[in-house]
Amino acid sequence: MIRRPSLVAARQVGGSGFEAVLAVARQFRPAAIVCESIYGFDLARRLGAALAVPVLIRSHNIEFRYMATQFRLARTARQKLQIAAARLHLRRYEVAALRSAAAVLDISQSDAAFWHGRGMRSVSWVPPAFPDLEDEADTGPVWADRRFDAGYLGNLWAPNNVAAVRWFLDTVLPLIRQRRSDIDILIAGAGAAPDLARKIAGTPNVTLIENPGDAVALRRQVRVLINPILAGGGLNTKSLEMLFCASPIVATPFALAGIPDEMADAYEVAGTAQSFADCVIAALARPYAANAARLAARERFGHGGVAVLSGLLLQEIAAHRRDGSWR
Repeated sequence: MIRRPSLVAARQVGGSGFEAVLAVARQFRPAAIVCESIYGFDLARRLGAALAVPVLIRSHNIEFRYMATQFRLARTARQKLQIAAARLHLRRYEVAALRSAAAVLDISQSDAAFWHGRGMRSVSWVPPAFPDLEDEADTGPVWADRRFDAGYLGNLWAPNNVAAVRWFLDTVLPLIRQRRSDIDILIAGAGAAPDLARKIAGTPNVTLIENPGDAVALRRQVRVLINPILAGGGLNTKSLEMLFCASPIVATPFALAGIPDEMADAYEVAGTAQSFADCVIAALARPYAANAARLAARERFGHGGVAVLSGLLLQEIAAHRRDGSWR
């Protein structure tokens, strides 16, 4: 940690460990190495050099900005200390990693534009793809048979997610209950912070399901999906996964960060507590039907997304083979 952020230091592989990984990689004979996020890049770079293949980074966030937001929202001294360690040297490390990769495939359109503005032309916008979800879109129980009226699914330990759920419970839900006192709410996800779990337990008609085994099946039990996120970074993948469900989606503008503007019509977008409550009530009052924007988004983030990602990988591999090296 003298020279590396804590999350990078924790992923160092040396000595016999590296030799074991390298032996497996040699057997596999990769044409390229794709590093998911920057934190394992030291290992990916060493493997790329040993195997003489290009290394690409799949960027999930502008990490130094994302961690700054998480530090600001952290509620305990322990969590602040952990995030502070993760921020040590992070900006310098992130910039160096992105500049030294053969290419960067960023899941967020706005994050890719941020790096372009700083002269990084090797960054391309390639959002996640969910072909399995596209195959199963609009399946599940009929509207009347679903267990919950509205629901949120996401990890329940990250400070920005905790803040989002608390905002919904404290500010939005009372406005909804002025008109729908009997509404049933689902909050589900991994690792609920203890104070959040206690808050949910003390809120009538709100069910907490921790560490659900099948998030897709659980989403199908919800009439209206919500994403009340107010801060964070990168692309909110929850917002994309929801597109494949037979449910209206009520989301804050921040929940759509990194998604093309023309896809906003696939969501009910609400920037205030009152408008969020109004959208939930309205969505519960009418039958769901996927509109043109939602169908187009499913194609872009389903099988169409796989084709884009595959094409870029093949392009980078071909370029490497032409010049015989990667920087």
